[in-house]
Amino acid sequence: MQIALTQKLATGSGKTLSPAQENVHPLFDWTANWVKVWANSRTEDMLIVLNNSTRFVVAIYPIKKKELKQMDSIIKDAIANTLLRINVNPELVTAYMEQIDSFTYVKNSNRKISGYLTQAANEVVYEVYDVFDGIKAIDHVIDDTVGYRFNYLVVNGPGGSSNPVCPYETFLAALSSHYGIQAYNYQALELLVTLDLGIYQAVRRLIVPAQYTFAQLHDVLQSAFSWKNSHLHDFSFYSKKSAENKYKRPDLSLVMPAIYEGYGEVIDKQQVSDYLSKYKQVYYTYDFGDNWQHEIKLVKTIENYHQESPYLLEAIGQTPPEDVGGVPGFIEFSQILADSNHPEYQSTEKWAGYWRPELNDWEKRPRMIRL
Repeated sequence: MQIALTQKLATGSGKTLSPAQENVHPLFDWTANWVKVWANSRTEDMLIVLNNSTRFVVAIYPIKKKELKQMDSIIKDAIANTLLRINVNPELVTAYMEQIDSFTYVKNSNRKISGYLTQAANEVVYEVYDVFDGIKAIDHVIDDTVGYRFNYLVVNGPGGSSNPVCPYETFLAALSSHYGIQAYNYQALELLVTLDLGIYQAVRRLIVPAQYTFAQLHDVLQSAFSWKNSHLHDFSFYSKKSAENKYKRPDLSLVMPAIYEGYGEVIDKQQVSDYLSKYKQVYYTYDFGDNWQHEIKLVKTIENYHQESPYLLEAIGQTPPEDVGGVPGFIEFSQILADSNHPEYQSTEKWAGYWRPELNDWEKRPRMIRL
């Protein structure tokens, strides 16, 4: 693995720089920088590494100067973990990691690549702000997948603006071609999720990785139903199927760790596949005030799935606006909007803002759900 270092990173790491080799395979030709994240007195910095040919990025945060001495293993682990974070075939990841047996560090002299690296760093820093603002690193736990979302963006490729690329697509295509191994190969679940609103049902049919935790499934459902993730939530499980279950105490609850730990098992530690096949009825409840209860049905298990996911297969029915007052409030809200002569029509329409009763074409369209 050849990695070109910026002057700052070369000095900070104390690495001896070798002459650059011209015949390095593109999959093993990277550039790295050590980036200051915070403008205030916070000292946690970030290590960012970019594949020169595909623009695929990995980032490690927080990283201190003394840890740069272990840069070989830190970068290698970050590449593997970032690939696994986007659900890449573990067999392909292993094949790539096994071929990275040594690191050669060289001086970065490519101004164009430096520009790409700076652009990527700026994007990932915003991600760090979003995740870590107001949060100090506890016991200095390193997040080495914090940059994975950058790889979903469309950026300038090796040919500049005339050759835009999506980094994860180009990198995975190159990996898969090089090793002859499929980019994706995992067990997936097809789910049918129904939100009964009294006057109609909002339904989403989804494909999700079987190894997802319920915390990840929560994120998928928030996106699929266009919720704003501004309320508490949990998952409830029932051994027997009944229309009355939504009013009864569940046989098992999976809850948010920060709020309800001790009152049920924690959602970020439990895999979806371990529970959905064991229980006859499962509900995802969002907003304990409005009490939006989404029934989750396991349609089928797909043993060898070779596509990306989570994926929205089908969307029917608009989600209510947040804080409308649950099903009774939504029914009243809908009745008012359907009658322009209603005395509360104008105030209700103003309160509804951009909410519309029908899904638009994009919302109905099958698509990837980016978390």
